Amino acid sequence: MAELEKGKPHIDTATYYLGPGELELLTQTVEAANRVDG
Repeated sequence: MAELEKGKPHIDTATYYLGPGELELLTQTVEAANRVDG
């Protein structure tokens, strides 16, 4: 498995472990965190 960039989940890996609903929630969470971090 390819190494993950720190703080940047690999979407293919996330899709493998999570269903579509969980992936969407994860994406929203990451995007929100990125906005907060600036």
